[in-house]
Amino acid sequence: MRIFPSLMAANQLYLGEIVVQLEPLCDGFHLDIMDIDFVDNIVGGINLANELSRAVKKPLWIDLFMANPEQVLPRLEIEPEDIITIHAESTFTNDAFTYIRSKQGKASLAINPETSLEKIIPLVSSKAIDHLVLMSVIPGSAGRPFVDSVIEKAKKAYELCKTHNIILAMDGGISSTNIATLAQIPVQDVVLGSAIFHKENPVAELLAYQEWRNIGTNDEQG
Repeated sequence: MRIFPSLMAANQLYLGEIVVQLEPLCDGFHLDIMDIDFVDNIVGGINLANELSRAVKKPLWIDLFMANPEQVLPRLEIEPEDIITIHAESTFTNDAFTYIRSKQGKASLAINPETSLEKIIPLVSSKAIDHLVLMSVIPGSAGRPFVDSVIEKAKKAYELCKTHNIILAMDGGISSTNIATLAQIPVQDVVLGSAIFHKENPVAELLAYQEWRNIGTNDEQG
């Protein structure tokens, strides 16, 4: 299991210091970019994503909570192994995934808790994506509760992903109360937000999750 701290949940005044402290303890960083059109929030930005890309050595997982994510892709400085997530409920074409792959990034698709797996089977079957994200909260802001029904959905998604050599990921409400269940499925990439950043010492909190890294990781992941 790879762990990506969610910088949306961090204290924005100290992001530079935070990434330096946490990078040795994680597999990369997760950054949301929200446009207030697709979800009810404005978070992140292209410039911030590009500055972070230059500052860190590990992959960035950039989550485009945007109505028209394809429009901003050319402005992102995508590095090899960066994960770029587009949401199934947004407006896009398969050219978006082709572009991400042309930059040696991971083409990632996310679905909200209420969106069925059946909706995305054509994309999965066509091998258009490398990475599938199950949103396990109603997206929009940090700290929203975990949607328990996503657990059963993840079990079905894992079988689908295994067949097509796709990495299974989950984002939202993940904490010490449910990470063991996710590892058993196994979910391969997870986002930790409030679980570490809404505590007094994020470094100490992230240290407590080290046992889950490289547990439950599918050897076939791309």
